[in-house]
Amino acid sequence: MQLQTTRLLIRSFLETDAPALRRLIIDKEASPMALYDRAFPSEEAAILEMTKRFAEGDQFFAVCLLDNPELIGFVTLNHQKAPTERNLGYCLLSALHKQGYASEMCSAMLSYAFHQLGAERLVAGTGNANIASVRLLQRLGFTKTGESRVAFRKNVNGEPFEFIGSDYVLTKEEYQQIETNSMKLL
Repeated sequence: MQLQTTRLLIRSFLETDAPALRRLIIDKEASPMALYDRAFPSEEAAILEMTKRFAEGDQFFAVCLLDNPELIGFVTLNHQKAPTERNLGYCLLSALHKQGYASEMCSAMLSYAFHQLGAERLVAGTGNANIASVRLLQRLGFTKTGESRVAFRKNVNGEPFEFIGSDYVLTKEEYQQIETNSMKLL
């Protein structure tokens, strides 16, 4: 799979992406927002295995700048129980935050999911304290469907680090309405 946006190339993972994926994971895990997601391994052997799994699968996609083939992030469309439902996830190098890249890569993946994969519904989740992610999902057209207490990691005392997270959904019908409204603005 390969998609091109104004500034980005979104493509299937390659096993040669392992060193750049490791840098991305180390960057992600150092972020204060890492508390609101599952931990990713950063050991070289684990990254090699993960990169291989990503390259062989159809759920994780590498994101690169058009003028540089090195990985700067990834976006996911993970399978859900219903065959026409996918879970959107995303990760971007922290040095590239607040430049519109996350919106650009996720927008492209919404189109891909609904137009190419035949998705009828996309879901996503984030910690409420991750304001940038909450705002991104809202800009993309997702609707908040609920909140729950979540724990993916443990604190320094070995106790679960709990936070309030929210679930979001975007249906194909809602996405098509957004597309129609965008076309009217042109």
